[in-house]
Amino acid sequence: MKKFLAVFIAILFSVSLVTGIAVASSKIPTDTVTFYACPEPADVGPGFTITTTNPGTCDDGSTPLQWNNPGPVGPAGPQGDTGPAGPVGPPGPAGTDGTNGAPGISGYVIVSTPFLVENPGTIVEELCPVPKVVLGGGVDLGTGYTHAAITLSRPDHTGKGWKGAYSSINGTHVTMRVWAICALVAT
Repeated sequence: MKKFLAVFIAILFSVSLVTGIAVASSKIPTDTVTFYACPEPADVGPGFTITTTNPGTCDDGSTPLQWNNPGPVGPAGPQGDTGPAGPVGPPGPAGTDGTNGAPGISGYVIVSTPFLVENPGTIVEELCPVPKVVLGGGVDLGTGYTHAAITLSRPDHTGKGWKGAYSSINGTHVTMRVWAICALVAT
């Protein structure tokens, strides 16, 4: 019977202790409060007296236990050092083909007339092969003619050939050749 009574008192004490803690903590703001606990005196029995006031020392001379609930989260700390590089990842998918660039010049060719003997002032023209257009050109006179000068060297008005002419001081005939630089040009 004594054992039964001791167990009953122990259970009753435990229930009242838990209830007392729950009631005390429900009435005390727990976000900024520090709790203190001292062992119960020997004549009261096992357990602790919980308070929010620091008693300094407990009745038995021991230092009270203390704890509190965590406060609010503090501000973020400074940025840490950069970590080492991670492993190389797998290659990504292939990209799409780019757009084609603008067509350029192709089929470059230089054409010329043979050396011709023409009257001074006669216009001689060298045409590009169809469908090529003229990019440039020129005229040259045979060697040794000190009395003749080139008077015309230009593309024709269609852009399909090069024209040339000469004049001479005394109306003498000279040999003349016309060059045309031709190519296919995309438009």
